[in-house]
Amino acid sequence: MVIYSIKNINNGNEYIGQTIMNPNRHWTGYKYQLNKNKFHNKYLQNAWNKYGKESFVFEVIDLSAKTNHELNELEIKYIKERGKYNMLPGGDNTSAKSRELISECTKLAMTKEVREKISKSRKGKPAWNLGLKYDSPKIRGLNNPTKRYEVKLKMSKNHADVSGDKNPNSKLSNDDINKIILLYSNSDKKGKEIAYIFNISYGHLLRMMKKNKIRRYKK
Repeated sequence: MVIYSIKNINNGNEYIGQTIMNPNRHWTGYKYQLNKNKFHNKYLQNAWNKYGKESFVFEVIDLSAKTNHELNELEIKYIKERGKYNMLPGGDNTSAKSRELISECTKLAMTKEVREKISKSRKGKPAWNLGLKYDSPKIRGLNNPTKRYEVKLKMSKNHADVSGDKNPNSKLSNDDINKIILLYSNSDKKGKEIAYIFNISYGHLLRMMKKNKIRRYKK
């Protein structure tokens, strides 16, 4: 568990972050995003574009955290002291400031007009399995051994539902997922900003939207 710094050697400004990955591998991924001008933090991205990659150094500054809670607390501490490039206070995604921001965005997005349009868009659509018999390959997944009824029945007995709140390793609760869907489909916030607020990757957010068949609402 690592707290790291990305420092601009020209002015001393820093971006503070945390990772449980190999820090060098983490830094390699960030450099790739920065070089492609696709980094989620616009302050650091703008500085990178202005000063060039040679002006930034990556440094591990704290290895003392033993738990996620300690890691979050350390990140908040270092961001408060040194994080000139950080846009958020860091730490737990459910911090008071993050909750306040999410609540505000949700209220702005979910107007009466938007709610009515969402409701109308979902009415009258037939179920995906309408007209298909139970023994249809599409229903039972007969072409995929792992989707056959006998296999699925055995798997369901051996594995409890560990999605959302039930998964101890999950970053997101069911409430978080619902908020992300609302923000993505009905607010003006960019997908990368929403992903940053909830400390997930942009790719994870897109996969989540695809899984839930969510599309952005265009005003």
